[in-house]
Amino acid sequence: MTEHDANMSRDITLDELTALCDEMVSLSRAGIPIDRGLLQLAQDLPKRLSAHATQIGEQLQAGKSLADVVSMQDSPFPAVYQSVVEAGLRSGN
Repeated sequence: MTEHDANMSRDITLDELTALCDEMVSLSRAGIPIDRGLLQLAQDLPKRLSAHATQIGEQLQAGKSLADVVSMQDSPFPAVYQSVVEAGLRSGN
């Protein structure tokens, strides 16, 4: 397996990204802190999606902002998603 193949297997799929976003929106609307909610939710998700939810939850608990978490150097999130998160946070949406 090449380095590129390894990175591609780490990248989040569109279905995973959609599911993760839906869960974060639901947590937010329910007034549940996203970090704790994602860590709890990760226990019931499929393996790859669980890993993404756990990574985000742990980084948020460590004090990083959501924008920082999705734009980390080794982030599995596409650049367009990173921009959407940053714009949403800036606008309060």
